[in-house]
Amino acid sequence: MEESVFSSGNYCSRAQVSELFPLIPKIVPNSLWITDMINISLVQVVKTANTLLLTQILLMRKLLSTAYSDGAFNFALLVQRVATGLLLLIGHGLPKIQNFGSLSATFPDPLRVGHRSSLILVILAELFCSMFLALGLFTRIVAFIIVFEMSVAVFIVHHGQPLKVFELGAIFLTSVFTIMIVGPGRVSVDGMMGK
Repeated sequence: MEESVFSSGNYCSRAQVSELFPLIPKIVPNSLWITDMINISLVQVVKTANTLLLTQILLMRKLLSTAYSDGAFNFALLVQRVATGLLLLIGHGLPKIQNFGSLSATFPDPLRVGHRSSLILVILAELFCSMFLALGLFTRIVAFIIVFEMSVAVFIVHHGQPLKVFELGAIFLTSVFTIMIVGPGRVSVDGMMGK
């Protein structure tokens, strides 16, 4: 009896396959013929798997590399600047402006300018400066203002308190300080204006 190849509904013998496609059985001996026209080749599956494995190896090599490109550097600055600016704006600036009435009498006053004035200065830093930081507009100037404000919060207002109290302020301080030193990157309003 002639060796047959599995097919769903269509019977196709190995001899017929060899007649129709004389090179296929020699090149791809481990094939599964489903119909006369569809061939699932184990070699093709292995080649695809090898390609995916090679892609993963190259990706890991890039992730573990210490070299960087200008594009990756500018993209990382964009992500850091936008994330820091928006988190500061949404998480700190907006709640302070929404609760202005209740906060204005009790807000910390480390610079001795008055509770209400301190709150207004912090709102300016956390609302408007963080918005400009996210856009990359006047980046170093607004970053300096935010660094000053966060330094006062971390080193004066929360001095001597547990780490969990001033941890977020320290993270914002570090992130914005980095942006102040490095600059906004090319993907920013300052970068597009050539500043």
